[in-house]
Formats: sequence, C-alpha cells, structure tokens
Amino acid sequence: MEIFSLKFLAILAAAVLILTLRARQKRKGPTIVRGKQISISGQKLATPINKNTPLVCLLDEGKSFGEDFKEKTPPGLPHNENCRCELVPTLHRSHDWFNQKNKPVETFQTDLGELTRNEYRYYKYSLIIHHPDADEELRADYRELAEGITVSADIKEMLRLHFT
Repeated sequence: MEIFSLKFLAILAAAVLILTLRARQKRKGPTIVRGKQISISGQKLATPINKNTPLVCLLDEGKSFGEDFKEKTPPGLPHNENCRCELVPTLHRSHDWFNQKNKPVETFQTDLGELTRNEYRYYKYSLIIHHPDADEELRADYRELAEGITVSADIKEMLRLHFT
C-alpha cells in the first residue's frame, strides 16, 4: 500500500476523527443542572460586642455550628453570668455565593455605632487585645490578625480613644 494513496489517506483521516471524538467524550465531566441549589444550614453564635463582653463570648462570636460545619455542636449557653450570646439560624445557598457582586454592603451595629465588616472585625480583635482576661499569647495572636485588616485612620483613632 502506498503512503500517498487515496485509500490510505481516507483510513488515516477516519482513524484520527474517531480518536478525536472519543477523547472529547471522555473530557466532558458531569454536567451541572441549572436551577439546582445547594444549601448549608446551621446555627451562628451572635453576641453584642462592647467593652463589657466576656472574653469567651468574644472568641466564640460569629462561629457557625451544624452538621455541615467544622464544629458540629454549639457550646452550652450562657457561657457565664455576663453572657448575652444567642444562637441564630443561618442558611448559606450556592446561589448567594456565586452572586456576591450584587450583595449589599453589610454593616454591624455596635456600641460605637454602625461598622462595616472590616471595621467590626478590627473592633472585635481590639477588644480581645485589651481584655483583662486575655493572656499575652492570645493578645499577640490577635495583634497580628488586627494588623492584617485595612481600616481608616479615623476608626483606629476612635478605637484608641475608646480604650483609654
């Protein structure tokens, strides 16, 4: 059989076509059904944060508990006599995760007024750093975390005055 014969070229083209089609079929993974949502439900520990919030409440604030979360069972409440923690239901949907660009800016109410998410985290870390029950190792860890958060100089000044 000659290499440049019409029969040989037709067989070669058919073989390449078959191999290409098989490879494409293998590459197609599972298809995602549009409209099907995945949701994770559980409970979130919430507490109003201020200078008088117990350290254990500050450390647990914002943690999620449930079957689909790292921590399965919530702590026994109240933590102590000054605890004002509560468990609130939480639901996370896949649709919400993928459409975060349309999500409104979330604000948190504190004794300092309304704060954005970053300002709130910075305030919470500052409360832990200045808490009388916190040991030096815990303070050092939260100082490092607070340094990684970007907040305005006005907020830092307001918190400096708040803790003096």
